[in-house]
Amino acid sequence: MPALEPTTVIAVAFAVLAALARILPRGPASAFRSRLAAWALLAAGLSALASAAIPRAWSAAALAAAPLEDPRIPGSLALATAAMLSVLFGIPVLGATGAMGVSALAMPAVGAAIAAGAVAFMGLRGGMPLATVAVSGATLFALPRIVRPAGAWRQALLAAGTALIATGTALCFCGARAGPVAVAREAVADTLGYAVHYAGDRAVAAERVELELHVTSGRWGLEARPELSRAASAPAAHVPYGTLFSGPVLIVHGLERGTAQRHPVVWLTKGDSVAVGPASLRFLRFRIEDREGVHVYADLVATHGGMSTTVSPVVVASTRGEEPVPVVVEGVGSILIAGMDADHGRVALLIPGAAERPSPAAARFTLALRPGLELGWWGLALGLIAAVPLPRRKPA
Repeated sequence: MPALEPTTVIAVAFAVLAALARILPRGPASAFRSRLAAWALLAAGLSALASAAIPRAWSAAALAAAPLEDPRIPGSLALATAAMLSVLFGIPVLGATGAMGVSALAMPAVGAAIAAGAVAFMGLRGGMPLATVAVSGATLFALPRIVRPAGAWRQALLAAGTALIATGTALCFCGARAGPVAVAREAVADTLGYAVHYAGDRAVAAERVELELHVTSGRWGLEARPELSRAASAPAAHVPYGTLFSGPVLIVHGLERGTAQRHPVVWLTKGDSVAVGPASLRFLRFRIEDREGVHVYADLVATHGGMSTTVSPVVVASTRGEEPVPVVVEGVGSILIAGMDADHGRVALLIPGAAERPSPAAARFTLALRPGLELGWWGLALGLIAAVPLPRRKPA
């Protein structure tokens, strides 16, 4: 696994501090350690959530990582473990003796099994993400043991909130990814249930261009305007865009200039011309003759070397079907009728050596889903409620 992210290092450090402050033996500084554990746990949850909710803070390793190899998953596991320890050592008997009895572990074990089984059924794989969800489930199922006998509702609320943050961020880091995907200018790419529209681009400097991309799904929408280098030798970029509270992250990699492609079939309307090497062709009209089958001609004016001649490729329709008959044009080669649109006066000509036309530019991107992000925000809300002190009543 790659090196830990800075936000993940902070989350792990605060989670370790919260765990140590909670499991140390009781003493004169127990009240201070209890407050330290609570604030450290909240700080760990906030750091872990920030690593998922703020795409601009993602490192190159996080942007390029496969879902089960995300370097931020250890932060979620450390947070879930610290939350579970804060609950277990808050049980009155366990906190006083330090001994874990069977009754203290029964409900957490049930919760771990249910949570892990539920996410595994939904398709989540990987040892560390499953362990994170299992530990969070154990924490939630152990909460009644400290609320009912000890009345420690603040501690229970904080532990529940951080367990939800750990679960939500672990799910975010394991979300599906699609990419790199290419979408042409003014086109739409549908991927993972979202529509990505490349609206266009504009030059902002000699070798810089600003793209305009829109990601939509129902009422949810995201607008991204990355500024990238358009030099062919520029390395691939990884520019992330996302909203703070919900939705996927759009990672823009760069701009692909169109490559030249041959289009030997050319549609011409009456009066239109096309250049083919040193020659040119202009479509005059259709002409129909009824002899030994129906002959449909496309009269063309071919110009080469300053000389113009009229040539007429034809399609012969008989009981055996339609058979195109080519004509040879100097400087061009053999020309066939590939199709006709008589209603609009158009003819499709198969012209070997027709001029190459560039395909439109395309933006390359990856779309990374963040399932569970809203769950993390709900968990942070619970933690903040637990951290806000209540006003004390004045003695009568």
